[in-house]
Amino acid sequence: MKKFNVQITYTGMIEETIETESLEEAEFEAHDIARMEVPFDCDEFEINVEVEQENE
Repeated sequence: MKKFNVQITYTGMIEETIETESLEEAEFEAHDIARMEVPFDCDEFEINVEVEQENE
């Protein structure tokens, strides 16, 4: 599994690290998080998904 950093920005912000098999799956999960966490009356939000950098 790869780790992805997810950032959802609206009038507030949600930041999470998730583990999925692919970037596409991470983006799908980010949209699920947004649907559950972003307030219903929020007109727009932005989702940013990036591969987490490994620390050596």
